[in-house]
Amino acid sequence: IIKTPSYKGELHAYPIINRTSDGNLITVWSHRPGDNSKNKIIGSLSKDNGKTWSESLDVLDVPERSDGDPCIIVDGDRILVYSTTVLPPNRITKADIWMVESRDEGQTWSRPIEIRTPYNYFIGKRHIGLKLKNRDLLMPSAYDIWAQEAWTAARTEGEMDMKAGVMLSKDGINWSPFIDIHVLAQKVSPFVTNVATDPAVV
Repeated sequence: IIKTPSYKGELHAYPIINRTSDGNLITVWSHRPGDNSKNKIIGSLSKDNGKTWSESLDVLDVPERSDGDPCIIVDGDRILVYSTTVLPPNRITKADIWMVESRDEGQTWSRPIEIRTPYNYFIGKRHIGLKLKNRDLLMPSAYDIWAQEAWTAARTEGEMDMKAGVMLSKDGINWSPFIDIHVLAQKVSPFVTNVATDPAVV
């Protein structure tokens, strides 16, 4: 166990892990300090293949917004971390991508910058991204059709109708979307989204 809640209302959720160019392991996740607080992305580093882990590192914290669903991409000595970021309380109408990078094995991080996309409610990056043989970067991604088409906003995540796919980038900042996987499936619970969400790539 790397981290567990230490008091009522604290949340640790959506962890992902990747290996850095130096061979260390880095994990990042969403942390909420208390019931009425917003989430931010924190992390931890292991230099012994996961036997021990560093104290928590502050990774990404967009002012006045809540950060979740992190994604890690390792590009040489650059560690790129992305978040799905919303303005609390989340109305399921607008979700942005924010990014930070580290060039010193996660010890320090750049200021967050917003990644522009053509989508209103853009989520589903809760897995690692990849660097391809041609040096392009690839990130799994998904968006909500309801929010995109300006229909009535979904009342719960279970009402969202998702399209999934990937995005490609040369620099980790400018991304081109390739998102067109749409699947209709019977819902088994009012809170279960359409199945094309939280995609992963191998």
